[in-house]
Amino acid sequence: MIRKRTNDEKPQSKVNIPYDYWLSRYPITNAQFTAFIGAGGYGAARYWTEAAAADFWKAGQFKGRYDETWRVRPVEFGENF
Repeated sequence: MIRKRTNDEKPQSKVNIPYDYWLSRYPITNAQFTAFIGAGGYGAARYWTEAAAADFWKAGQFKGRYDETWRVRPVEFGENF
C-alpha cells in the first residue's frame, strides 16, 4: 500500500545536534564492516572521540549500550537466519 503524502506532515521529533556530522550516501555492507574490524578500527582512537567523551570507548574497547559490557569486537549472535 502506498500512502499519499499530505502537506501537513511534520517530523515526529526534532533533535538539536550541536556539531557537524556526515551521513553516508550508501549503507555500510557487512564486508565493509568486517574490513573495519579486521583493520583494527575498534582500537583507533580517531574514530571514537565522541564515544570516548561519553565514556563508551577506552583503549580499544567499547561499552555495550544496553548491558554496559566492555568489548573489543561486535557481539556474535550466531549464524544468519
